[in-house]
Amino acid sequence: MNEFLENFKKNVHLRTAHSELVGYWSVEFGGRMNKVFHIWKYDNFAHRTAVRKALAKDKEWQEQFLIPNLALIDKQESEITYLVPWCKIERPAKEGIYELATFQMKPGGPALWGNAFKRAVHTHVNRGYTKLVGVFHTEYGVLNRVHVLWWHESADTRASGRHESHEDPRVVAADNFAHRTAVRKAVAKDKEWQEQFLIPNLALIDKQESEITYLVPWCQIERPAKEGVYELATFQMKPGGPALWGDAFKRAIKAHVDLGYTKLVGVFHTEYGALNRVRESVNYLESQQNMLLIPTSFSPLK
Repeated sequence: MNEFLENFKKNVHLRTAHSELVGYWSVEFGGRMNKVFHIWKYDNFAHRTAVRKALAKDKEWQEQFLIPNLALIDKQESEITYLVPWCKIERPAKEGIYELATFQMKPGGPALWGNAFKRAVHTHVNRGYTKLVGVFHTEYGVLNRVHVLWWHESADTRASGRHESHEDPRVVAADNFAHRTAVRKAVAKDKEWQEQFLIPNLALIDKQESEITYLVPWCQIERPAKEGVYELATFQMKPGGPALWGDAFKRAIKAHVDLGYTKLVGVFHTEYGALNRVRESVNYLESQQNMLLIPTSFSPLK
């Protein structure tokens, strides 16, 4: 992916000559790895059609970027979205990280859930721990889907602010997002790791996904005393978070532990990845996914 991003950086002026680039990011966690995400602005459908025709005839764009980089692209998806009427794109005053929260709403459109969703978003904005960049509703793609793009000073300020806003008793531990970032930078510079494992095995990897999870407050990792097999049970809970189903889930887990036939290693709740967590608009939500996005050096949104 680094090669692709470097190539785009060199030729970004060829693409932005045709239409405005709002932002360009790489996915850090919460979704498929080695993935880029970008937003382009068009006046209308006719404008987009004209831009695509112009790009198809732009030999410099085709020869310097598109054709040489086709082999680096594994998959491409596109959605047409519009900014909801009560939102304008806000550009942060300084660099940071971005969070893309994607909500799959129940059929009915904004007429059904729009007001509740707006109040839920503004509740987070009013807490002051994050900055709203934009709210986008899908016009072409998976319908009834809403993307909310947030800006945070760092992943750790996002975590502490979110936990506080949800009146979560957990405290952000020392082993935090900054630690993960430092590890990833160190691994990227570790020639032994790169040459002896990563590069020789890239051809064997078809797909990679990443989630950020935390241990629930009532659980600690228990290390079994001897070898055995492990079972990973994944539960997609209803929206509302631990405040809604936490106690019942805890009782269900302990009921299995008390029977003595198995040993609990750990219980993890997803922070980035597939989520189901909203407040007032909970009755209208079917699913939610959060991705942490790192702006590229050439992204207008830093």
